[in-house]
Amino acid sequence: MVQTDANLSRFFRDPSSVERISLLDTEGKDTGEWVEVKSRLSAGDQDALSNALITVEQLNKPELQAMSKQQRREYAKKHPEDVVKATMKQSQTALLYIAIVGWSFKIEVNEENINLLLPEWANQIVDIIDELNPTT
Repeated sequence: MVQTDANLSRFFRDPSSVERISLLDTEGKDTGEWVEVKSRLSAGDQDALSNALITVEQLNKPELQAMSKQQRREYAKKHPEDVVKATMKQSQTALLYIAIVGWSFKIEVNEENINLLLPEWANQIVDIIDELNPTT
């Protein structure tokens, strides 16, 4: 996207705007490695992240389980107080796939390599992405 109007940056994510995150060891010392992430997530990024979530709905009255799916749906619409919902992330890797745009490692940034990140490093990156995007 070519921005010709400075006001556009108030409304659109600039694809070239990234934050470089220095990875810190357990003592808080810079490891010399870094990851670049999108400085802000766009509406499209938020949609992609939402699509990576799982929502489970369950009627909290066991006697209703004998109903057909259609009957349960209709009942749930009329009695939302009887529906228990849980939304869970499939994994934090969905956020990493969307947000990471580069890194200092000598391997390509792709889903396969993101999956190979050790949890302590992935968690550190996710925490910073969350700070940059408080609504994710």
